[in-house]
Amino acid sequence: MGGWNLIEVRAHTSDGAAAAISVAKDAIRQIDRTFSVFDRRSKLSRINHDRGCHVAIDDQSILNGIAAALRWASASAGAFDPTVEPLMRRWGFREGIDRAVDGNQSSSCDHRAIELDLARVCLRRETPQLQLDSGGWAKGWAAGLAAQAALRHGAVEALVNCGGDIARAVAHGNPEWTCGIRNPAGTRHEIVARVRHIFPAAATSGDYENYRLDDHNRRIGHLMDPRSRRPAITDLFSATVFAHDALAADAMASALFVMGSARATRWLSAHPDFAAVLITDADSGTGLRIQAIGPIDLTAVPLPRG
Repeated sequence: MGGWNLIEVRAHTSDGAAAAISVAKDAIRQIDRTFSVFDRRSKLSRINHDRGCHVAIDDQSILNGIAAALRWASASAGAFDPTVEPLMRRWGFREGIDRAVDGNQSSSCDHRAIELDLARVCLRRETPQLQLDSGGWAKGWAAGLAAQAALRHGAVEALVNCGGDIARAVAHGNPEWTCGIRNPAGTRHEIVARVRHIFPAAATSGDYENYRLDDHNRRIGHLMDPRSRRPAITDLFSATVFAHDALAADAMASALFVMGSARATRWLSAHPDFAAVLITDADSGTGLRIQAIGPIDLTAVPLPRG
C-alpha cells in the first residue's frame, strides 16, 4: 500500500512484546499482499484486471473488506467511493500507468454498480471498467487488524499507525489517550492541536502530502470527488476522524474532506458515534480555523512565529 508503519506494544514480558509485534507486522503484510493496487499479483489487482463482469473470489477476506468499504460509501452518500481507481489513473497517481483513459473508463466510478454475493463468494459489476481503489480504507483496516492481532498474542496494549491511520487496542476497558493533529500547512512534525479521547481509531485525510503538479505547476490532490470525477475541491485543509472502527475512520476521513466543512458538520451531527477535527482557513484569510465536533477534548498548540 506504500508508506510507513509504526507498531507500539506493551506486554508483561519481552517475549510477549516480540510475539505481538511479529503478528502485527504479519497482519499488515497480509492486507498489503491482498489489497495493494501497486502489485499486479495482489488479489485486488487481479480483480481489477479481470475483464469479466462476474468475478469469482477465492478469499472471504477480500469480500469482507470490499463489503465494509461499500457500506461506508453508502453511508457517506458516495463522498467516499472505493471504485475511484480509474480516476486515480486518469489524474496521474499510478506510477508506470498511462494517466490517459478513454471516456467510458473515466466515467466508470459508482459504488452502487458493484454487488457482492458473500454466500457464493463472488463479485458482480455492471462493467469491467469499474475498478477498486483500496487507498481510502485498507490502511485503516490493516491498522485495526494488526492492533487486535497484537492483543491476542501477548500484548496488553497495542497502537498501530499505518501512514497516519491509527488503531489502538487495550486488554481491559478503553481508557483515554491523546493524538496530535498535524499542521496541514507546516512540516510533518508540526502539531496544531492535541486531542484527548477514548475512540480506538483515528485517521486524517488531506492533500498536503500526497499530490502532484500538472504541466502548469498547479497542485492536484490525490483525494477524488466521485461526483465531479475530479480531484476534490474543498474548503478543508484536513479532516481527522475518530471512530470505533479503524476502517470506518479511514473511509470517513476521506469522505468528510471531499464533503467540505458545511456538509461534513451536518453528517457528523447525524452520526454521533463519530467525532472529528476539521481544519479550514481562518475567516480573515490568515492562520487556521480548527473545529472540534463530538465527544473529544481539543487543546490548540501555538504555532512558532516567523
